[in-house]
Amino acid sequence: MTSKPNWACAGCGMYSSRRSSVKRHVQNIHGSGQIVSYMDYFIGRQAGFYLPRTFPSFEKKAEPEHAPSKLKSDAFQEGFWNEAGKDAYRKGADRLRPTGKM
Repeated sequence: MTSKPNWACAGCGMYSSRRSSVKRHVQNIHGSGQIVSYMDYFIGRQAGFYLPRTFPSFEKKAEPEHAPSKLKSDAFQEGFWNEAGKDAYRKGADRLRPTGKM
């Protein structure tokens, strides 16, 4: 199902059928800006009043240093290697103990 563009962001040309979606976009991306009807944007774009719509860059967003998923995997890896080290130490210590058999 496709929706009819009714509203547009005058700053970048993002459009939606819902004014609230464009308003949220303007607040999140631009901070402040003008919301116009799509027809006004379309006509203003052809007249040169508004900049053309920018295409997405498709660049991966930087993951925060302390992302929850990263913390879980780091904790798992640290726990794994701690246990592996303890296990290796126990096996090595068992070989060094005198057994009493001769």
